[in-house]
Amino acid sequence: MRVLLERLLVAVIVAAAFLYAVWALVPVTTRRSLAQRLVAATGGPQATNAAARLAQRLARSARGDAHCRGCDAHDDPASPTGGSRP
Repeated sequence: MRVLLERLLVAVIVAAAFLYAVWALVPVTTRRSLAQRLVAATGGPQATNAAARLAQRLARSARGDAHCRGCDAHDDPASPTGGSRP
């Protein structure tokens, strides 16, 4: 029984790593489109279940504003970064 649980845990970890790698390597436009479809399929932006929250988080990540919580500092030419993304 323990071996089965270990194999199941390894399979879940490998699957999660695979999905993360695919998500990170997919072009941004495709990622945005997939995230928007996932949000719509889980009940839209107003839905509050766990799947909808995950879909909304992926959509924010696909937009590229997840790291700085949506600030416009990188788009502002007067900012210290000069309008470029880090």
